[in-house]
Formats: sequence, structure tokens, C-alpha cells
Amino acid sequence: MTGQRAILGAAAVLFPIILALGAEREASRKIDLSPEPKPKQERAVVVSPNGALIAAAQPVAPMSGRPPFELRVWDAASGKELHNFKEKMNYEVSEVLFSADNKTVVTSSVRLLMERRPPRREDRGKPPGPEVFRTGSELKFWDLEGGKLRSSLSLPFSVSLFALSPDGQSVAIEEWKPPSGPGARSGDYAVVRLYDVSTAKPKVRATLPAATEPVTACTGIHFFPNSKALAAILCKRKGLQFVWEVAVWDAVSGKSQGNLLELKDTTEIEYQIERSIWSSDPAMFAVTASRKEKTDNGKAVYETGIWDASSFRDGKRTSLKHEDPLSHIVFSPDGQLALTVSRFGQKDEKPFHYAQLWDLAAGKEMPIPSHKDLIGDIIAQFSPDSKYVALADNEGRLKVLDVAQRMQLLAYEATRPARFDPLVFSPDSKILASVEKRNTVKLWDLTTGRDLATCTPTIDFAAKRDLRFSTNGKTLTAFDGKTLTQWEIESK
Repeated sequence: MTGQRAILGAAAVLFPIILALGAEREASRKIDLSPEPKPKQERAVVVSPNGALIAAAQPVAPMSGRPPFELRVWDAASGKELHNFKEKMNYEVSEVLFSADNKTVVTSSVRLLMERRPPRREDRGKPPGPEVFRTGSELKFWDLEGGKLRSSLSLPFSVSLFALSPDGQSVAIEEWKPPSGPGARSGDYAVVRLYDVSTAKPKVRATLPAATEPVTACTGIHFFPNSKALAAILCKRKGLQFVWEVAVWDAVSGKSQGNLLELKDTTEIEYQIERSIWSSDPAMFAVTASRKEKTDNGKAVYETGIWDASSFRDGKRTSLKHEDPLSHIVFSPDGQLALTVSRFGQKDEKPFHYAQLWDLAAGKEMPIPSHKDLIGDIIAQFSPDSKYVALADNEGRLKVLDVAQRMQLLAYEATRPARFDPLVFSPDSKILASVEKRNTVKLWDLTTGRDLATCTPTIDFAAKRDLRFSTNGKTLTAFDGKTLTQWEIESK
């Protein structure tokens, strides 16, 4: 594919904007994503975890918007096209995903399958039965270092839950299987099957767990950072009793490594795993469970268990007890703190939230200024040095807390409702950047708490919002799913 198609003006716009910390230049590059991705197609255009690459699944005939699709990869810094894979995808792509090591891309497609119902005994000799349509899935694994398709996996069912190992070598997929063994109940059971990405074949013969176990739901699949183990959140039904488990398996042999957590209903108490959050940096994970008495006025009590991924066999690191359902949790990069966001009510169908800061070593809450005015979906992010934490809501409120001083460093409220998403700190933790509106990027100086600049790049964040600093902190890149805009920041 020619560079002309990939780049429409490699450095089309250059003009100076004066910032408090120096001079800034803006350069816009348009990546040729035609037709422009719609909001529902956001997952078909993705930036790699390290911010160096952009991958997109596009129709071969750009204006058709229909299959076949091709996978294209660009360098995010220059806008140069690196790969246009010759193998095509014959079904519409619903998701594109990078591995954590940035070396593998997975594309997921939904395909329509047609089959005929088997004829009944009395219908033998007659024309075949009516055609029946059902959905299947196709996963393709692309090698970015070798520039070729590694393997393709076609499945006779729609994949709703899967996880790619951080090293890009394994993929775990939720499947539904007819129960087997004595005493099996009617209906399918949820299982996890582990596949080898290189061959697209199962790594182990058995499913995880075996189809003899009555798993009624699998709500999460997660690989550990070293790719050697994986965990799944399972709900099993044993008679009239429900059991929630966080089960762990060896990702090579498929052997059980036991359960991190097991909660069994009783005649008086009902348990449920509400949420699981997995973090790669630091390598930690949290599981929130509710405990509720089976009475008319029984109030649920919530507890979040936190484990270190490297030493999970030693047991939980700590437990956090809170009164309200957990919506969000983030860990500080140094692994010493956690910020939780809990929901405590709603008004006009908008949920209200409050934030709590926790000392993970002591398992205790740390006092911070009250934040019970957060509305809607909440964004939270720690700075790289763990000294600051930023919070934003759907109503245009942005707050930055100085963790060490237990004080509010910055409080900003937009003139009209706005979504500050994402929140991005510079590598030296001195600048906070965020997308405020569909075409506005704001920067704040965290040493003073002051507004540094408001930038209005010639892009539209309606479909996709990606904002990140370079590793040296000298460049800020914004990507809306079609156009890259970069700011060069020069310190005085």
C-alpha cells in the first residue's frame, strides 16, 4: 500500500502556541481510515500499550464499509504505514487488540453460519429441513515482528469473553458445553479453553474447569503478568446453593492451582462477586464481593480482597471493607496505595460516587478531602511518582489530590457538562493532560495547580479518545481514531 494512501499530509500544520513552561508546536497527521470509524466501531481502531503503534481493521474497498477487511498498522510518531497484511478478513471486525508486549495483534470477527436442521425420522426421503442461521466467531493472530498472519481460529459460537496472554502466546476463551458425567443438570455449562496462538489449537485437551462442574456463569478471564497462570471468575450451582470462585490454572499444563477465593451461600447469607480489577503496573489484582443477609431488609456489606500477582499463593495482601458498591479501583505505581470509587445513590438516573484513599500495608482508609459530589462515570489515575491522584466525572468536574499532604491541589469545573477522559500524567508527574470536549485538550501544571494551556487540535474525539505523553515527556499525542495530533513541549 502506498504512502500516499496511508498519510494525507505528513506534517500538514505547524504553528506556535506559547505555554507557561516554554514553546509548543502542533503537527497533525491524518491516518487514512476511510470510512471514518463510527462510535460503535471504536474497538476496531486501537493504539498499542506503549503508544508506539496504531492498528486498524478497514474495508478493502474503503467506501463500502463491508468485508473483506484488511489489517493495517502505522507508526504513531511519524504516521508511516508499517504493515498492510495481504491476508484478508471475510467478516466484519468487531475488535482489535494488542498483546501487552506490543508484538501480536488479535482481530475478532462475528460470522453468520448457516445449517440445516436434521430431518426427523418420519421425514426421510423428503427435501432437507429449513435453513437455520446462527453466529460464529473468527479470531486471527497477527505477528508484527514477522509481518504475517500467525494463525486463524474459527469457532462455531459467538465469543463474548476472551483474554490474550501478555506474551501473546496463548488465548483463553469462554465456551459453553453440554454437561457431562453423572448427575449433570440440563443446560450448558460455562468453561474456559486455552489455545496456542501459533497453531490455533487447544494447548490442553481438558477444559478449565471440566464440563462436569456446574458452572452457570464466567464473568472474567485474566492472565497473570508472567503469562504462566490464568484466573477465571466462576459461579457454580450445587443443588440450591451457589458458590463463587476465583479459580487459578497453570497456563501451560492446565492443572489447577487452587482457588484464590471461594464464597458459598448459606440459608442465611448470600454472596456474590461484584467486580474484578487486574493491574499490570503494579502487578496486583482486586476482587470485590458482597455479603447480604437473606431477609427483607438485609443490607449488603462489601469487601475487596487484594493480592500481589507474584505471590498470590501466599494469600491476600489485604482486605478493604466498605459500605457501598465499588465502581472503580486504581493502584499507585509504587503499590502502596489504592483509590476506590463507590456508588451511594443517584438522582435523575445519574449515579453519585465518592472516593476513598487506602493504605494497602495497613488495610486502612486514609483521610482525604470529601468527594461526594462526583456524578456519572468516574475516571481516576495516579501520577507516575504516586504523589498525586486525579479524579473526574461526567459533569465536567476535575480534582487533583496531593496524596502526601492529604490536600486538594486542583479543582476545576467546566462551564458546561464535559467528560474528562482520559487523564494522563507526564512521566515526571509535573503536567496533567486531559481531553475535555470533542476537540479540546487541556494541560495543568501540578507544581502550581494552574492551567497551562487549552489546545484545540483539528480533530474530533467523538469516536475515540487516546491521549499520551512520550516516554521522555517532550511530546503529547492525541488520536481520535483518524487523525494524529502531536505537541512538542520544550521546557524553559
